Amino acid sequence: MIRAIVLVLVVVAAAGCAGLREPAPMPGEWQDRAMRLQTLDQWNVRGRLAVKTDVDAFNGSMVWTQADSFVSFAFRGPLGVGGFRLVGNDQRMVLDMSNGDEWELTSPQVELRQRIGWSVPLTGMRFWMLALPDPATPADLDFDDAGFLRRLEQQGWVVTFDSYKQVQSEWLPHKLVVEQTGVRLRLAVDRWRLDYVAAGSPP
Repeated sequence: MIRAIVLVLVVVAAAGCAGLREPAPMPGEWQDRAMRLQTLDQWNVRGRLAVKTDVDAFNGSMVWTQADSFVSFAFRGPLGVGGFRLVGNDQRMVLDMSNGDEWELTSPQVELRQRIGWSVPLTGMRFWMLALPDPATPADLDFDDAGFLRRLEQQGWVVTFDSYKQVQSEWLPHKLVVEQTGVRLRLAVDRWRLDYVAAGSPP
């Protein structure tokens, strides 16, 4: 009888400890990978993008090129309709529409939504495409059992990493979803290109 009581107490104590368990720390392999990817000076992605808003849904092809803080983002809708190219940085960008219209955006995040009807998290995407959080703002990270980043919440956006693919010596996102209230972006990467900066090299 005493042995049974002791066993019950042990089980209850273990359950209590499980309930008080602290969040798991970031996996060591992911931290090493993050440090390597932060040395990337330039990268390029080609793939497909599906956009869903409260009033519309469409898809097309995309090309995203990042060179430090400079970005070139081109989107081509079905049959070339609704396409655009965005070039610049998060302070100033030029938006070229497929119909020939051109605008200079001095508040790109706000003005882009006004012009095309949906928003792109320009600052965050520079990092999220590599499965990294933007180091400038707090983020909530969730990892899977293999140590891959599974979900990220930052800057009012939720990023879900559905799958990864090996690119050179790295595992990078293959399919991901970027969403906030009113807009959902689903990306499928067809091709990655990475260019690293050697340690100690000037920017």
